[in-house]
Amino acid sequence: MSATVAAALKKIAIYILGDEKKRGKLFVLIGSIVVGFIGLMCLPVAVLSSMGSMEVEPPEIDKSLFNESAIIAGLDSEQQAKITEIQNSGQAIEDAMTGAGVRSQTIKAQLIYMSYFDGVQNFNAESYANLFAAAPNDSDLIAAINSTYGLEIDYDEYMRSYTWVMNSTINEYMFTDGTTKNCSDLAAWAENAYVSGWGYMNGFIGERNDTDRIRYADNAGLMLGYLNYNPTDKMFGFDYDTLVYTEQGGL
Repeated sequence: MSATVAAALKKIAIYILGDEKKRGKLFVLIGSIVVGFIGLMCLPVAVLSSMGSMEVEPPEIDKSLFNESAIIAGLDSEQQAKITEIQNSGQAIEDAMTGAGVRSQTIKAQLIYMSYFDGVQNFNAESYANLFAAAPNDSDLIAAINSTYGLEIDYDEYMRSYTWVMNSTINEYMFTDGTTKNCSDLAAWAENAYVSGWGYMNGFIGERNDTDRIRYADNAGLMLGYLNYNPTDKMFGFDYDTLVYTEQGGL
């Protein structure tokens, strides 16, 4: 796990696990309610779903007792306030990125903020989003963020972390219309596969390999994956054509 992502996860976990009594909730969180908790904090699915790579066995606990409301209720007032702050910051960044016309980079913006902005005062989401809109590439973006906020983000470390995180999820913000299949979103799907470091493997359509947890697709599978992915449910469909395709190991 890279230092960047570890910092982001630590920042989240420290407010949940302020004492030993709360530590068991982290294991339940990882094992059973990751999606709901990520939605609560308005963070990209990648940030916490990637925690699945940690070899941790969840304890035998009645998982039905640990829903979103139960976890929040179990935190003290300071921890609840911090979770609210994280939630509000994540939502503010999402709104600002949408307003700046760079919604597809929301995960990137949230990840950088969560990883590096601990000491930044008077943060303004709109000004932050404008840096993403103006930067022609990620190298210039990191340079601009460092200059604006007095940070020392290492570009190579950032890229390793960002690629790893993006490979852990499907970028929900890249779709212009999740209710239909269209050329614009197909192009965004292909670009996302490249940025996220998907590998090539015969018979795959964008799902993660159970062995190395990397996403793969072959040539035709890249398009089939888009056609069969449901952005609302964040799942690949199981229509007959795709089922035959994957079982036969390709076209």
